[in-house]
Amino acid sequence: HDLRWRRWWRSFGFSKDWHEKGFTVAAPQAEVVELARKYNQGAIYRFYRDTADDSSALFKRETVPVGLDETEADVRIWRCPKPPLERAEPDWEPPATS
Repeated sequence: HDLRWRRWWRSFGFSKDWHEKGFTVAAPQAEVVELARKYNQGAIYRFYRDTADDSSALFKRETVPVGLDETEADVRIWRCPKPPLERAEPDWEPPATS
């Protein structure tokens, strides 16, 4: 494998009631699926530009099944202001419990 074209960085997903730490990988899809299978992931996201899409979406997010069937979904992604949610912060951590 030519590693010059592979990159990864920390990322996260969030909503008003959840926050999940993760990472993003830029590499050939087959290699990312193999990695996801190794770590028992149900699915991965594939981000891409759709030149046939005439909407103002910057790119699309495709859900690629890995360990779960029937998880396919394409979603248009637009740039937007960061929402005023506590969990939208990259360094958010759940409150300590005693």
